[in-house]
Amino acid sequence: VGSEMCIRDRIKKTKFAYVDPDEIAGFINMLKLVENKFINSVRPNYTEIVYNTRGGTEAGCFFDQEKWVIFLRLDKSEKNTIIEIKPEDLSAFRKLMEKADEMIN
Repeated sequence: VGSEMCIRDRIKKTKFAYVDPDEIAGFINMLKLVENKFINSVRPNYTEIVYNTRGGTEAGCFFDQEKWVIFLRLDKSEKNTIIEIKPEDLSAFRKLMEKADEMIN
């Protein structure tokens, strides 16, 4: 039992990512941290925050050239599984993860 994400890309391939149940709370906390602490800040240097799951899913953000970029990588071994998340969509994504966590527990 865990949380599975499914993304359909531009060439109509479906990609899946799995987050273990004991990793979901940490994943959600990272999303909250990005949402509440980083996304509205300015950094003098390149800054990167990344959460890695045991299954190879990555989520995070980086500050470069005066803006934050939020991303989800479904499989860190595959370059074409990176999805950029708009700052205004981060809250909705976090809420989906929270709902998945509630359904599991």
